[in-house]
Amino acid sequence: MVHLLSLLSNQSEHLSQSALTRFALIARLLTQLLPMPLPLDHACKDSQCFWMQEMKQETKADLMRHLFLIARHFAAACFTLRAQRDTDGARVVVSAALAAVMDALLRRCLTDSLHGSLSSRHYAGLADGPCQPFGVEPGAFQEASETLLLVAPEYQALRTLVLDYFDSISRCVTNDHMIFSFDKGMMCGEGDCELVEQIGLCLGLDAARREAPQLLTGERPELLELFPELAWFRDTVFLWKMLLLPACQCPAVQKWRASDSSLKWQYKKGRFEVIGFQTTLTPEAKASKPGFLQGVLRWFGQYESDKKSLSRASPSVLTGSSQELVNNEDDVLFLKELPSFNGALGAADVELLLSYLTAPYLRIPLVLGFFADRHRASALREPQLQVILDAVLFEPGPWQSPSDLLSVPPETVPAPDRRHLATGAGLLFNELMRSPQSVVHAVLSLLQVAVEKDVGRPNSANDGLILYIIRLASRIESYLAFLVSHGRRGAYLERAGASYQAFVHLGSGRVSRRMWTLASR
Repeated sequence: MVHLLSLLSNQSEHLSQSALTRFALIARLLTQLLPMPLPLDHACKDSQCFWMQEMKQETKADLMRHLFLIARHFAAACFTLRAQRDTDGARVVVSAALAAVMDALLRRCLTDSLHGSLSSRHYAGLADGPCQPFGVEPGAFQEASETLLLVAPEYQALRTLVLDYFDSISRCVTNDHMIFSFDKGMMCGEGDCELVEQIGLCLGLDAARREAPQLLTGERPELLELFPELAWFRDTVFLWKMLLLPACQCPAVQKWRASDSSLKWQYKKGRFEVIGFQTTLTPEAKASKPGFLQGVLRWFGQYESDKKSLSRASPSVLTGSSQELVNNEDDVLFLKELPSFNGALGAADVELLLSYLTAPYLRIPLVLGFFADRHRASALREPQLQVILDAVLFEPGPWQSPSDLLSVPPETVPAPDRRHLATGAGLLFNELMRSPQSVVHAVLSLLQVAVEKDVGRPNSANDGLILYIIRLASRIESYLAFLVSHGRRGAYLERAGASYQAFVHLGSGRVSRRMWTLASR
């Protein structure tokens, strides 16, 4: 894999789609080939987790080195490509999956090599003496991933598995033992110093805690020479945090090679300084979100990666309300001005659509039924409404952790928050597993409208509408096929299960036949 990525990178001057090909290869590797690690406190982790099987030290080191090189290739490809809404979601989820696999490998203690597993024993909290496990926190990943456009079911499932894994770390590791929190600050944290001090004590290093920053950067080589996997893991986490927070200082969009992603670390004036991609990099998260609702309607134009935290299915974003948030139907009724969507919908329909969007848990059947109406389906010619419908379907929404799943239901109506309305695997998976009829019937109605509006010749006024409906139906069909293929095994949706499998299978076939009828005309 790394050899192939290197060939594509070295021949980028002669291959017009070199970066996109590398991006697709790595995304496929993480979504369809490499298994994700089970949570740390999973009951069957030792027997069922792929990364817990016995391996030799050289095998583990080779795996971590290759994953580190793949992470560098992925970062170079991401910074080469211009940000798009669908690829932005993929790059955040895939880079998080790389960090999760690296974390699982680093804490895998081997029985055949004591010295080679010294760093792993301390990281996993299994070393001799009083020690606790260490870990990496996902930072803003959970919140940022709620509004990512994940059009492929593999990305939605991968997000769930990554969140499950990092949530288990937060349960098993105390806050003072979290390391590499670069998004909170570029200082050397308490967890970093503690890990270096423990390993340094076993190696007999002088002043290990006082010079922990220099040992982590490699300015003092005694630590990273013996345990290069710590440097590989450090760089993988740093690149993930860079891709997670693109609003910070990021490299300019140009053709980058994997060699440009090599990070040079120094410790100056109490902070880590990282040089890569010919610039100084920092993934520190800002405390405030300036301009969150200032000029929000600009997202209808060219997509900007630093706007990915804005949900395109949020009525507050659609109305551009900088004074008050639109949280319920009363807020919609008191709006002084409604978006026009270039005249594609009337005022009453716009008000109804915004009201549906104030109920995120129910928005999928409501909005699909709204556009499945024959009198409104033609409005999907408008690109702004296409963006809204895509966001309604493919933004996963708030994530429900296993602990939230066991929590007591709210005792008052309305509930104080919407935590009980979160889902474990995304809103679309939740709808298809529990009530697929409404989704399948709405998609079939849209396909019937597309068939009726096909005049049999190209360059008609309905071309954009027909192509969009076919793309929408094919994406939903991929979710149906994913449920059918993985629902029984539970490999991806272990906590959620899969209901209505026979109906889902039938609905998937009906959607395929309708699309084939339309394409053959």
